[in-house]
Amino acid sequence: MSEKPAAAQIFDGRPKFLLKVANAAEAQATIEFRVGALRHMEHVALDLPIQRVIQTLGGTDIFSWSAVDGQKRFCYLLSYLDGAPMAGNVTSAEQQTGLGLIAAKVDRALSGFKHPAASHELLWDLKHAAKLRAYLHRTEVPLHRNLASEALDRFDALALAPLRHQVIHNDLNPHNVLVWPETGAIAGVIDFGDMVQSPLACDVAVACSYLFANGSEPIAPLCRFLAAYGSVLPMRQDEIAALPVLIATRLAMTVIITNWRASQYPENRDYILRNQKSAVAGLLALAALPADQVNEKFQSAAQGELV
Repeated sequence: MSEKPAAAQIFDGRPKFLLKVANAAEAQATIEFRVGALRHMEHVALDLPIQRVIQTLGGTDIFSWSAVDGQKRFCYLLSYLDGAPMAGNVTSAEQQTGLGLIAAKVDRALSGFKHPAASHELLWDLKHAAKLRAYLHRTEVPLHRNLASEALDRFDALALAPLRHQVIHNDLNPHNVLVWPETGAIAGVIDFGDMVQSPLACDVAVACSYLFANGSEPIAPLCRFLAAYGSVLPMRQDEIAALPVLIATRLAMTVIITNWRASQYPENRDYILRNQKSAVAGLLALAALPADQVNEKFQSAAQGELV
């Protein structure tokens, strides 16, 4: 490797890196899309706390490797980011605000990036959620199945075409956000493997779907996130209006996909369904709130007015 990141992390006297090895089934164009997006963000937002692509001695960003099974896999090397995964502990107002700020900065950095493979088919692409009805019967608990089905009904009535589209991270869950253990402050964003061209509001919805709180104000953390996000990258009125449906749809996707996968791999059921409880809780919280109240709070928050 010929290039070392300016702020390489040191371990045992040597810089640390992360080697990404793609699934053998992934097309080269998809890998080029991901690496190209990282390169783009490096150029337009040098201070963004994300991993950097390290070139090979031959001057390429991507190289191939043949495994013992004979299948060729595409690989690329990234710099290492320090910090601990936020995981499921987005508990403080400061973290919710920090998450909104970093999410908006990532989306702003990606806004001008174009690539032929950006529209590749992805199971977790929210705009294709209607296709998941084929797997709905795998959700065995009637309440969970009904909540997911009702969310898809509302999604079917939502017009996505008029919304702003661009390349998005598409998986801003707390496991992909790093924090400084000492302070809890945001340290960086990782795992751009689910990037796709989709409505910008979908990226916001994905992040918000992990922020519901227990108690009398379940969407208060979402509003803090939206206020911070809008201070960096203002949202349009139609995008804000679509958020309740998009958030519910993302939660429904979690319910449907994880139940389907658990039925395929019963020996790993507990791990696959680890996000099931929080997804159902989010759907119940949204269902219990008057739609006009949620919309009013989201509209105010996105304009910087927390009520």
